[in-house]
Amino acid sequence: MSEKTIIPIEAANQLTVDAIPGERVPLGSPGDYKPCVARLPDGTLLLVCFFGGGLEEGLAREEILLYRSTDDGQTWSRPRNLTLEQDVLGREPYLTVLRDGTLLITVHFLANDVRNPAGYTRSFVHRSDDEGATWTTTVAEPTGTAEMRGTCTTRTVLELHDGSLMLGVAGRGGQREVWRSSDGGRTWTEKFPSKIEELDPAYDGPFFGEGVWWQVQSGKIYLLNRMNPHYVGRFAESVPKDKYGRTDNVDRMILYETTDEGHTFQPSRPMGEHGEMYPALLRMADGRPLLTFTVRSLRDPVGVRCVVGNESEDDIQFDMVHDRFMIDTQTPKDIYSGGGFGRTVQTNDGTLLTSYSWRDASYATHVEVMRWKMVGG
Repeated sequence: MSEKTIIPIEAANQLTVDAIPGERVPLGSPGDYKPCVARLPDGTLLLVCFFGGGLEEGLAREEILLYRSTDDGQTWSRPRNLTLEQDVLGREPYLTVLRDGTLLITVHFLANDVRNPAGYTRSFVHRSDDEGATWTTTVAEPTGTAEMRGTCTTRTVLELHDGSLMLGVAGRGGQREVWRSSDGGRTWTEKFPSKIEELDPAYDGPFFGEGVWWQVQSGKIYLLNRMNPHYVGRFAESVPKDKYGRTDNVDRMILYETTDEGHTFQPSRPMGEHGEMYPALLRMADGRPLLTFTVRSLRDPVGVRCVVGNESEDDIQFDMVHDRFMIDTQTPKDIYSGGGFGRTVQTNDGTLLTSYSWRDASYATHVEVMRWKMVGG
């Protein structure tokens, strides 16, 4: 059952109100985690998430669920288990919908999953050209790597102005490639190494691991990445630990840009504060970009936020301090890592729909969508 609620606005500045109405729609079962919502060209909404976790002796078994809505997210179908149905493996599934309706899901597949014989974390791109009925899979690993120690891809696949696709593929140990496709992701025939300017050679993380793409009118391409900024050139800084003594939850978002379609990337600017990550970008019907992200550490309450930006021919800008829509604040103050992982889409009538997960006092995760409208329309 959906529930009417109020979405607070933090640090209202340009906005003239400090809260707006919302409608919270729960779906799935406790244990579902990190959802990603997307919209097909005909208006149908899809939502993927995963569930499962620890087994004995440190092993895992995680499975991907697919939900569908034909009424703008007011109600949702029962989930299809894509892992059991069609061997669609992985965790943290993230949807890209191409202009012709083709679906792509990026995932990584944990080294300790009982179905992974490789001994390291792998990455896949799952593809469907029939609205999710059937799927094929591409293994996404850097070219010619003798020893794999874990791989990741960008969350999204970028469909460029000319219709070709870009995907970032990275491994732990410094392997960083851009893959290109000219046939909607059926094949990836062009693969080349990427040079990341100002990145400390000691950085061992998979650079593209949680990045999302954006192309502006000029053709310049941006990559909004979750990074440990200690290793990022002129933006290098010490990284605090959260109250649990961990540092991975206090990464931050760094905006990178490329003017040569991925051969080189230059850091442009940090965005937000430490502990803010899991970005998603939407170009709304009025042309403005909307950034959805998660407050995961250092500040209470944790949960998903949205901010509206401005886009010029050559740039995107966001005020990360003011007018923050607090989409989800349900995780209790002393519960570690609320999950978040928000992603927002917009329906034909202007309704915004943000997916997220939150964690209750018993540490169980729950998946919901928030239906809301931008102030002023």
